[in-house]
Amino acid sequence: MIVEEVHTLLDNANLRATAQRGAEVGRQTGHHGRANLDVVEMYSFVQGMGIDPIKESEMIWIAEEALHVQLPPGWSEHIDGRGRPYFHNSVSGESSWHHPMDDVFRDCVDYYRQIVEAGGFWSVEDQLSDLEDGIRQELSDWQELFDEKGQQFYFNRQTEESRFQDPRHNLYHCLYARITFVGKMREHLPHLASVPRPEDPAVTRVRRRSEREEEVKLQTTMRIQGAYRTLIARKIAQGIRKRRSANLAPVDLRSDLKLCLRKVRGEHGIEEDFLLALTSAKRRELAAVRLQAFCRGCLGRIQVRPMVVHRGVLQQKATKIQRWFRLQMLVVWERRRVLK
Repeated sequence: MIVEEVHTLLDNANLRATAQRGAEVGRQTGHHGRANLDVVEMYSFVQGMGIDPIKESEMIWIAEEALHVQLPPGWSEHIDGRGRPYFHNSVSGESSWHHPMDDVFRDCVDYYRQIVEAGGFWSVEDQLSDLEDGIRQELSDWQELFDEKGQQFYFNRQTEESRFQDPRHNLYHCLYARITFVGKMREHLPHLASVPRPEDPAVTRVRRRSEREEEVKLQTTMRIQGAYRTLIARKIAQGIRKRRSANLAPVDLRSDLKLCLRKVRGEHGIEEDFLLALTSAKRRELAAVRLQAFCRGCLGRIQVRPMVVHRGVLQQKATKIQRWFRLQMLVVWERRRVLK
């Protein structure tokens, strides 16, 4: 099992590239600690951070960045007689085989997973904000004092702890490292960095309720305005009809009518009776008017038909464009839903 795991490790191009970059930086800077690791050591280091180098190869860059993170104040890296790196705190005298910021590195790995799972950075940003508030609250209990020899030290009023090292240095160093890692995650995940923060469900419900109320008010206002306009239009129409009826004058129809004796069917059969009929000149005039109206209608349809046909063609093209645009928007919405 171990042999197969090592063979898989040696075939991982990402690990080899990371180890080679670390070794090159180590040769350039003169550091021969964790920055100068071979592939097997790099595999162990990546696994120690909680990263599966096979299934989570896209996260190996976090381990690469962790190799070059500056140590907290007071800590330094050394090599023992067997060539193994260890870390020593000159203030407290503490020595450790583990990097003093391993917890920070593991948290950054969890940040990356949370960002990918949530589809945005808002959760990690809230955690960093809460962490910064906690640091400020913790530092508010520390006081900067001087002993009888004039030496500076720091005293915690809550725990009554005293130390010579400034507690702000270590806390803000770790906070700055977290913020730096999150900034690099934005560069590696630009499609998630631009995703806006989702609204709180309670805020969304209130906003939708207010939008519905505004829509109801708008519809009510439009109905009232429509009814008022209808009343005004009716009054205007009644006034026009009254003016037209007032302007009618008796027309002399004697020149257009003639009295004719024609046979009509009555109660006792066919009888002859006098009827009023239009004169031949008036009939020809009315026929000419109807013919002119018919010709004007034909000419109008001939002139308008190309425009109607053109409008139909444009409508077909617009329908195709709208259908294509809706399809593209559907694809974009589906991708966003999958990413969320």
